[in-house]
Amino acid sequence: MIWLALATAILVLLLFWILWTALARLSAALMEIGGPSTSSPASVMAKIRWGVRAIERQTDGFVPRARELTDNLSALANELGSIAGPAAERTPRRPGEAQ
Repeated sequence: MIWLALATAILVLLLFWILWTALARLSAALMEIGGPSTSSPASVMAKIRWGVRAIERQTDGFVPRARELTDNLSALANELGSIAGPAAERTPRRPGEAQ
């Protein structure tokens, strides 16, 4: 029983170490993006926000096309569903196959 508690404690410490390492790497990457070490965290976030807005503007045209694609695929699914029933009735059954 003590081994289980010890293993759990070690795994929890390992989890915290992994999280700390990931956050330290992320922070270092964000500082590289933000410019010199004298830049404030607010300027880093402003640059990230600017990049996200640019990506949103570039992908705005996808929404109407995605809706059109979804509508077309739904119509196709309905058509295939309407022919699936009669096709299944015409398909001969194998011996021993459930009805």
